[in-house]
Amino acid sequence: MFGLFALPAVAFGAVTTVPEGPQTIDALLGTIGVITNWIFSILLVVAVVFILLAAFQFVTAGGNATAVQEARQKLLYAAIGVIVAVAAKGIVTVAKSVLGAGGGGGAF
Repeated sequence: MFGLFALPAVAFGAVTTVPEGPQTIDALLGTIGVITNWIFSILLVVAVVFILLAAFQFVTAGGNATAVQEARQKLLYAAIGVIVAVAAKGIVTVAKSVLGAGGGGGAF
């Protein structure tokens, strides 16, 4: 019964506004900076996990050539992850210098 009384309030009184995005290049680059900081952090954590797994696999390989090869592959993936993370971290700085936006590193 309460739902019937609340229906007109929902239909006529509930005006919602759509949130606005960044309005300037600096605000956009600041948002991108926050996103790249998260990507950087996540990729570094994944790289550290891969390095630890590879180290454990090297120690426990016991001369097994297949296990050593898998450990080397994990170290390669970790190195690629670090390179991608550093590249993601530098995107905002490069974009600011190319676009001529205001100082520094945005959200850094």
